Amino acid sequence: MRSLLQALLLLLIRQQPGHGYDLVERLGELGLTDVEAGQAYRALRSLERRHSVVSVWVTSPAGPPRRRYELTSQGHDTLESWRPRLNQLHTAIGSCLTGWPADSVPGGDLAGPGTDGACDRSRAPGAARPAGTVTSSRSALRGAAPGTP
Repeated sequence: MRSLLQALLLLLIRQQPGHGYDLVERLGELGLTDVEAGQAYRALRSLERRHSVVSVWVTSPAGPPRRRYELTSQGHDTLESWRPRLNQLHTAIGSCLTGWPADSVPGGDLAGPGTDGACDRSRAPGAARPAGTVTSSRSALRGAAPGTP
């Protein structure tokens, strides 16, 4: 999740530079409410060490100075290197969610009732899932973007 968090932060910063707490709030607006501020700040510091972002101190009459994170040219390149991996994850997650019962409760079992929680890799994305067939795709969700540990 750490590498994916870094990619998401890069995407948000590309859209609009912001300070750490602002970025955590924006992650929450995307539905990622379980990302803690400490996780985000550690990821931001890592991105800064890798020269993907730069922080600048911004003063405010309403409060103390805060760091605003901005994307560097290397950050644009890093984000671009994530594109194939993000597309792969999008396809894998879409495969998992296809056929999810419409009456499922948000936040419940992602695979829906009557499954073992795994995803179906044996069919093309968008194809109907045969009743009762589920296969594992954990390996589709492993790995990191090029150049990330």
